[in-house]
Amino acid sequence: MLKLGVENSGAENVISGWRALKLPNDPEKPENNLPREYQESLKKVKEIAPEGFYKQAVKCAQLFHNLDQGIVSEEENNFANELANLPSIANIDVFDNFGGVGFEEATPLWLHNRREISTKNDNDFEKVANFYKNYVEKKALSIRREMNGEYADYDAEICPPYDDSLINNFKAYIEKGADLKKLFDELETSKLHPHSSKLFDGDRLVLYWYSPLQESEEKLKNIFGSSGVIFRGFGQDPVRLEVTESGNWKLKVVGSSDKARGEAGGGENFFRYKYDKRNFFELYLRQMFRWGRNPLDPYKNSFVPIIGDIDKVNDKDGFTSLVEKIKNAGLGIKKCENVRDLFLFDK
Repeated sequence: MLKLGVENSGAENVISGWRALKLPNDPEKPENNLPREYQESLKKVKEIAPEGFYKQAVKCAQLFHNLDQGIVSEEENNFANELANLPSIANIDVFDNFGGVGFEEATPLWLHNRREISTKNDNDFEKVANFYKNYVEKKALSIRREMNGEYADYDAEICPPYDDSLINNFKAYIEKGADLKKLFDELETSKLHPHSSKLFDGDRLVLYWYSPLQESEEKLKNIFGSSGVIFRGFGQDPVRLEVTESGNWKLKVVGSSDKARGEAGGGENFFRYKYDKRNFFELYLRQMFRWGRNPLDPYKNSFVPIIGDIDKVNDKDGFTSLVEKIKNAGLGIKKCENVRDLFLFDK
């Protein structure tokens, strides 16, 4: 039998940035200080989730509970703003014709008035698009045309060290008018330039890095901040490790970062239900778990599901080596018989 030792792995690196919880009574087990509704949900999560995801869910429940009580520090405020603009929640009104109840009826009071009103328009993005087209002509080494668009690739000398693993890639989205020259100059000087880029749907510039996020994230945030460029991300595409009946295995991307956040049918049906504290929390965790996402930051992965029977794996050394690389990237592992194991709270 192949022993991976991964059932409850990968939590420490993922949650190292947590702030101290506001839990004076039982800091060792913060879930015990939460209302019954959240405790009952978390008990179900603990039974099947990797340790890292469970601890993220506990912290997430604390943020929900604080917001329920009107405790809104910077941490709660930032979390609530992100949650209100998660596509599956922000677009609740779009589904009214499918039996929806409306945004305000479907969400807690602390999410009301937090949705961003889109200001994107052709004129707003034209500045970005024009800069990008000129930049690609001067800087791109090559252009790749693929099913999902046209990608520009750049000189490896101005980028972070390249990693061909699917677990070590991330992206940033720029969707509003911005002066990008300073940003790209600083990225090049710092050798943190994206490895590739593309214009998507005429209103979104996507920058791609093929390297570990944790090694560059803070430096990149500082560069974006000093350049004054507003962006979304950094986003990671959800991945799964699939084992076939014949014992072959493959690590594969199963959706885009934005689909995992709720675009293109990737979200839960928040629009169908009038707000109930427990149900709303479980819907959110259900969406995050299905894609292996971090509920504290839906742009990022929390764990990698392994679908199939690992005892049938042929190349056990190669497989174990990949699992160790996943763990070293700060991610947990969830062993599943099939994809249905990724659906939390199934009745």
